[in-house]
Amino acid sequence: MRKYFLKTNVRSSVWLATGAVIGLIVLLALTINYARQKAVVRQFGLQQQTIVFEMAKGIEELITNVRRNMLVISELSPELKNNEMDKCKIIESVCRNLGVNVGIIGLLDKEGFFRCGYPSHRKEKFLGTNFGDIELFKKQRATKKPLIEHVYSHLLVNPRDGFGSILISVPEFDASGRFSGIIFAYMPLSMIVDQFIKTAIMSPASSYWIANENGNIVASTVTRWEGKSVNNLFYRSEGKKYPGGGTLLKTQGYGEYVLKDTNVMPKRNVVAYAPIKIGDRIWTLAIVTPYNIVVSSIRGTFTYIVLGTLSLVILVIVTGMTIASSSAKRLRMEEELKRLKERDIWQRRILREKRTVEGIIEGSPVPTFVVDKNHKVIFWNRACAELTGFSREDMIGTDRHWRPFYKEKRPVIADIIIDNEPDVLAKYYSTKGIRKSATVKGAYEARDFFKNFGGKDRHLYFLAAPIYDVNGNIMYAIETLMDITREVEMTRNLKENAEVLQNELKENIRLRKEKENLYNYLQTIVESLPDKIFEISPEGIISFVNKETIGKGGTGLRAMKGKHFTEFVAPEHKEYVLKKWEDAKKGIFRPYELQVTARDGTRRDLLITPRPVKGTNRYLLVQRDITELKELESKYCESKHLTALGQLSAGIAHEIRNPLSSIKMSLKILQKRLNPKGNDLKRFEIAQREVEHLEGFVNDVLVFAKPSEPKKKPSNIINILEQALSMVEQPLLDKGIKVE
Repeated sequence: MRKYFLKTNVRSSVWLATGAVIGLIVLLALTINYARQKAVVRQFGLQQQTIVFEMAKGIEELITNVRRNMLVISELSPELKNNEMDKCKIIESVCRNLGVNVGIIGLLDKEGFFRCGYPSHRKEKFLGTNFGDIELFKKQRATKKPLIEHVYSHLLVNPRDGFGSILISVPEFDASGRFSGIIFAYMPLSMIVDQFIKTAIMSPASSYWIANENGNIVASTVTRWEGKSVNNLFYRSEGKKYPGGGTLLKTQGYGEYVLKDTNVMPKRNVVAYAPIKIGDRIWTLAIVTPYNIVVSSIRGTFTYIVLGTLSLVILVIVTGMTIASSSAKRLRMEEELKRLKERDIWQRRILREKRTVEGIIEGSPVPTFVVDKNHKVIFWNRACAELTGFSREDMIGTDRHWRPFYKEKRPVIADIIIDNEPDVLAKYYSTKGIRKSATVKGAYEARDFFKNFGGKDRHLYFLAAPIYDVNGNIMYAIETLMDITREVEMTRNLKENAEVLQNELKENIRLRKEKENLYNYLQTIVESLPDKIFEISPEGIISFVNKETIGKGGTGLRAMKGKHFTEFVAPEHKEYVLKKWEDAKKGIFRPYELQVTARDGTRRDLLITPRPVKGTNRYLLVQRDITELKELESKYCESKHLTALGQLSAGIAHEIRNPLSSIKMSLKILQKRLNPKGNDLKRFEIAQREVEHLEGFVNDVLVFAKPSEPKKKPSNIINILEQALSMVEQPLLDKGIKVE
């Protein structure tokens, strides 16, 4: 009986121990599986985060490049701005240099009509279309600043394309600073998705979405997500184990989220996300991969391991019980065999994990290789072999991973990370833009140029990161490569085009300054003219006056511009001036005179000369003040009359002087013959003086008619007074005047 109880107790103990072992094995397997799932999710999340970040940067750079080129076009010289054909060629050149499909870049005039654009097959669709009523054009015309908007306008977007478009617009201004139109580029989101997102998604089961600044999804692989808020798309638990969708907006990272779907139950997903800066808005790009797809390979491995372990445990238990009943020695041997088999299981498990990781790396489209602590290559994926031209058979197990890049042996970034010697990076990569990665802890990134790399010259981007063991020690280093040749060449082409445009702009500015100097010089000449010049339209509207005011206290220039010139003509002359204006419009350009009254009351004579402006339909009226000329003309006529009168006077004087000479001679002869005395003698003397006076008068007339130099001589004032008194003797006597 005691033996039976002992045997029963042994069996119970064995079964209890067996159950405990199975429980521990299952718990250990679950723990390891959980840890492995987290590690795979972390590695997958980091890879997806890097991919999403690069896609977001690519979209930002595309929008920035398009906006920068449009600003360059809008800042062209006035000569190029006024030449629509040259502007269209520049738009075509910019589209070709971008190297990617941007939908269309076009030009709208100030009324909103489409003038030109590129590519041609899209330009024909919009040519002549009026965009003046769309909200963006109104907003652009109001703000007069560059805008970047997300639009759904049916004029620009295919109605079947529900994603809408990114519309970039830049205002244009004429030489006087007035709004003259818009240069715009519209890029359908479907094109951006095709170029940057669909080609980079690693798993066919993955999906993407793009959310605007308000958190609403504007583009997605899953059509039923479009228009939904990100906050309403994800389930948020009360314990915050799974955060809501709002935590990933406008930020960068990855995480596990539970997705609410109207058709199926909520699912766990690995979401990698990054912000996209579009103008002054920040959108969010995310790639969503089902959690079970990420860990599917590990779950299958876990199932097989658990089943194999349980089968092995049962076999070991049966064998152990059989051996225990035979001998202790055989029990120890079975225990030893058990330990060996367990070790084999762990080895197999490790081997499966290694193959799983190898599969992930091998299937990655990013060229990747991994080196161990001995600087031996343990992974060299297919993408890396295609890029470098060296197969994985040539590289795995060797330390020749430097050969595709350099002629002589030298460490790559992964080697330096393995040795944990970051200071050595400056020795080999100081000129390669080496820097710490902003996204991966302990990682470094660099750029380098290689001639004839894989058959052509390439620019490569390197990103190397350490792989730690459970104790935090560096066990491996992984390095990824990316061919960025097209991006570098695009940047170089843009810089060269920018330099060419800058040089052309400088030359245009120089020519414009010369033109302005010449214009100012000619303006100074026009302003310095003594005449007033009016530029008049065929309708008689004044558009230019070369003087700020017309006459002293006259009408201001600003008050005259834009008004009909007859508003400044006196009413009595208006009909006459209008008749002359009609003659000028018929090609009869005859000067005419007007006599007007100035504001100060003076009478002014004006000569008006109409002339056409060559090459235009406009006219010039030249107003010249000829008042002084008229006065000179009047004086000239008066002088001619006086000259004629002088000639006549000279003839008369000659006719009078001869009889006077005879009279004078006769008086002298009579005075000698008669010998008068007293009053008679006095009368003879008076007569003689009067004759001499008449001779002097005649001589004065002759002098006036033919001026001569005046002659000065001394005279007796007493004689002059006596002669004067003798001439007025009789009037004095008649009036009783006595002179003393």
